[in-house]
Amino acid sequence: MIHQSTYFSFPQKAVAGLKMGLNLVQKKPQIFNLNVNCTNACNQQCPMCNAELETKDSSFLPAKKYEEYLNALKPYHPATCTLSGGEPTIIPELPQIIDLSVKYFPFGVALNSNFYSGNHRFQDNMTAALKAGIRISCSFDAFGNAANRQRGAKNVEEKTIENMKWVASKKKELGSKSMLIVHTVISDITIDHVEQIFDLSKELGFEQRIAPAINFYYQKSHHPDAPGLKPSAKLKQVLDHALNERGLKQNPHFIKGIYAYAKREAPKLCPYTTRPFETHKIFLDPNGDVSLCDRHPIGNLLENSFEEMLKTPIYAQKQKDHENCAGCWMACFVEPILAIQRHHKKTLATSYDKPVFEPQPNRMVDLPSIQI
Repeated sequence: MIHQSTYFSFPQKAVAGLKMGLNLVQKKPQIFNLNVNCTNACNQQCPMCNAELETKDSSFLPAKKYEEYLNALKPYHPATCTLSGGEPTIIPELPQIIDLSVKYFPFGVALNSNFYSGNHRFQDNMTAALKAGIRISCSFDAFGNAANRQRGAKNVEEKTIENMKWVASKKKELGSKSMLIVHTVISDITIDHVEQIFDLSKELGFEQRIAPAINFYYQKSHHPDAPGLKPSAKLKQVLDHALNERGLKQNPHFIKGIYAYAKREAPKLCPYTTRPFETHKIFLDPNGDVSLCDRHPIGNLLENSFEEMLKTPIYAQKQKDHENCAGCWMACFVEPILAIQRHHKKTLATSYDKPVFEPQPNRMVDLPSIQI
């Protein structure tokens, strides 16, 4: 749960929790998190992006349509909302969308942004988010050329840090209760920069989150520059630092699991194949399309109810795909399963505590010369 809502009182949240529990008892769909793709347009082109943005239209979500979608989802009592994309801060009606969200989701709203925009719309949208007291997450992985390469854009470091400073200052000016977070994707490209980002986050008053670079099973063609993550002594050093970092308030078993994932030893923890999390996180596009993690529609809210979508051959095929998937290691998918399947924690700890072995490159050995 996001737990970042000041709009709902404790009794209201208790009633919402009872309604969610009733859905689960009656085996009705329960949406724990609605990921709203405010737009599929983006000002960065991350080679590891799971949205496959080049295959989607770049329209913006109108606030009026969004309200219509929320009413259609009301029977499923969505608990939290993540406003994402694409890049949500480029859309003009984000303040209205934020206002609708904080009044609808009892357990909080989060905004995910790359903090890369350099215009007044970014500042206006961030001001609206800060005034609403929602959680704000900034994606930032590295400095210099490494940042540009991982995010498929120019001058990433300069623009992102400038906006981080502005948002931190604006939060103080407004007396906002928003939680500010830096989310860092660790890859072989960024690994030498991660500990420095921890320091930057602390300096600017942001909390820190981390995750490994992932290439998803449903991406039809992997970008030639898509980053990966190999197990190494450096990765172990970064994760040891993370486990002892006060500003990184993340499940320690998830952090240890990053090393297991890099070694391909992590257990598969998929909400879509685990009761009661089959509809834990769903994605909503500006046109009303609903999808699961692969972002390919299972139906449209203007044509079908969400419950009807779960009875279609398309959804049945998605379930088979998830059964056959090797698994990912994203916090929004993995951490809920770790919370209920605690036996995995021992496996992850055992994998993490194994000695680090890095194969050494072959070297020519200088042999003593023999005179004849």
